[in-house]
Amino acid sequence: MKDYSKRFIKGTFIILLFSVVSTLIGYMSKLALAQTTSVKDIGLFFSVLSFVAFFTFFRDLGLSDSLVYFIPKFFVEKSRAKVKSSILFTLSVQLSMGFLFFIAILFLSDFLANGYFKDINARPMLIMLAFYFILDGIHEVLMRVFHGYQEIFFQQSLEFSFQVFSFIFMMLVIYFGMPVFFFGMAYILGEVITVSVFSLVFMKKVDPGFMKVKSYPFGKIKKPLLDNSIPTMLGTIAESGFTNQTILFLTLFVNLESVGYYFMVRSIAKLSVFIYKASSRSFMPMISELWKKKDWKKLNFLFKENVTF
Repeated sequence: MKDYSKRFIKGTFIILLFSVVSTLIGYMSKLALAQTTSVKDIGLFFSVLSFVAFFTFFRDLGLSDSLVYFIPKFFVEKSRAKVKSSILFTLSVQLSMGFLFFIAILFLSDFLANGYFKDINARPMLIMLAFYFILDGIHEVLMRVFHGYQEIFFQQSLEFSFQVFSFIFMMLVIYFGMPVFFFGMAYILGEVITVSVFSLVFMKKVDPGFMKVKSYPFGKIKKPLLDNSIPTMLGTIAESGFTNQTILFLTLFVNLESVGYYFMVRSIAKLSVFIYKASSRSFMPMISELWKKKDWKKLNFLFKENVTF
């Protein structure tokens, strides 16, 4: 019991610490943007980013979140082949959907820039962020894999590293006075470095024998994954719509300046969710592990501890 309690508290603390530091970096970048960039350009960048982020449910199909449930479950079953195949299947879906989205944006970028964003600068930014959308799929899978392996430190380091690298590149864009659409390039470069580094971390530190494990047939693994992912995807659609709807409607019915003002204010309002997210993310993979073990006593104890915390 003490081991699970210790893991829960430690994981929550790590997530909370990284969340606070990442948010401070985020506020530093927003402060720099506010001082050097027009409100309209800030609105343009975050409007395009929100538009792209809205389609995360299409790329993901709920599979990444399912990994947090299935990886601990497969480890309890001592089936490393299923662990490997579930990761590779999810990654292949993410990349396939990401490329389809990128191709669609290539064809629709002119129409969207003129008809929806009403700013020609949205076109190159759409293309850059659509490419970032592909890389973000790899980032998402890595993050959920670390979560499923209960490597909370690496999971949070992954997100933190992207924040740091994208911040550095955004500061370079500002320093050299580059056009606003180069903020998209800052996100791409930040993601390339982050994904490359943490793919190596996973292979070398977390699961050195991953590549040597024989894969479980995709045809057999996809059904349980997809059965679990569909309800998750519905939740992702609702979350994505709720998170991005205001920016999407402000872009369509008002203007980009209103998006800029709204985004800066919303960032302050989101501070209150840190503690809740920290405890719930630490708790989730333990649920799968204890449920598979049918250890209801420990599960009940941790649930009460989570609610109390």
